[in-house]
Amino acid sequence: MMANLNSICDASGLEDGKPVAAKTPDGRDLVVVSHRGKVHVLDGTCPHRGAPLAEGWVSDGCLVCPWHGWAFELKSGQYAPGVGVATHRCEIVEGRVQIKG
Repeated sequence: MMANLNSICDASGLEDGKPVAAKTPDGRDLVVVSHRGKVHVLDGTCPHRGAPLAEGWVSDGCLVCPWHGWAFELKSGQYAPGVGVATHRCEIVEGRVQIKG
């Protein structure tokens, strides 16, 4: 178990392949995605033009930006070498998705 966990959303509402918007305790946008039995948490804003990634979709293990189609790997957050979004380790604790920090 990770120390200093912060709850960001209810895990029971996650559907496989359907992104869900969430926020850090300090207000930063996140996106939570359940995919093939694993939960992934990534920064929720596309670095290209600021699109809300929670409005995207999952394809081939990637979260696809709804505005211009950039596809970020769920595991790494990477779109291309040196371009991507941060990922956040998470745990499910008492039915809630929690991240460190």
